[in-house]
Amino acid sequence: MDRIKIVDYDPARPTLFGEQRQRLERALRPWLIGAIEHMGSTSVPGLPAKPIIDMLARVQDYDQCEGIFAALAAVGWVAAPEQGDEAARKWSACYPDVEYRSHHLHIVEQRSSDWPGWLAFRDHLRECPEDRDSYASIKRSLAAADDQDRPAYRAGKAPFITDMLDKLTVDEETPLRNAQKHSRPVPGGRGFWYTKRLWELSRDLPVYRIAIDEIAEFDQDCWFGGVAPSCRAVAEHARRINEADLSYPVILAADGGLMDGGHRIAKAWLAGDTSIAAVRFPTDPPPDWIVPEADRAS
Repeated sequence: MDRIKIVDYDPARPTLFGEQRQRLERALRPWLIGAIEHMGSTSVPGLPAKPIIDMLARVQDYDQCEGIFAALAAVGWVAAPEQGDEAARKWSACYPDVEYRSHHLHIVEQRSSDWPGWLAFRDHLRECPEDRDSYASIKRSLAAADDQDRPAYRAGKAPFITDMLDKLTVDEETPLRNAQKHSRPVPGGRGFWYTKRLWELSRDLPVYRIAIDEIAEFDQDCWFGGVAPSCRAVAEHARRINEADLSYPVILAADGGLMDGGHRIAKAWLAGDTSIAAVRFPTDPPPDWIVPEADRAS
């Protein structure tokens, strides 16, 4: 019986995550969008958890993932649909097997509305010891009440998680879990900026015209993560290009890299423009958060 066992935080967890992340990112390169993330309770320092490393992999479209489980099997992972929740969880895998798993990989489509909330909840608990400890108490209490009923355990945690996510916002209007973000490498890891905060921070910067050909990202894959996009994905970006408001300048980092405005650039180019309004930070603002190298290192 795979009982629900809650153990104290283990400082080796980031290393255990990193070891499998390296193997998985090589195996899943044809399908993967972005880096594999450490998520769930084991990703929060100081938080008691089941001794299973939860990992998140994003793909463009399940319909384009033929062969992904064979690739996982080649590096020792097994498919792991969960009984009673198969529709939502069939795209997952475990290592080294389901019964004695030390790692659990959740594979989600990039367009899913779920994964931003998972990462937002993780990041909040990393920053708020009070809520982290409250969550730990709930988990321990549920496991002590019945360490065999996993659906009841998940349902018991759900109200706390939902309440936290409903409270987390970028500002009074924007839920944090659904907020658009920009990310790039920074010293020590990868930095993330909420797009809406970038707008606020850049509001008073001088606006100038920049040649579209000078914006390197216009000729780079900024949306599909190296994976051939589906018709749905192309249509979604076409919709966003059509809705883009060219009265807003694009936002550039101090090094000239694009932080916000890809759809506006595409719209301007389609209209025949060769330049676009832009603002540029003289010094990059601090990231809203950084995913440390400990969680991303190969």
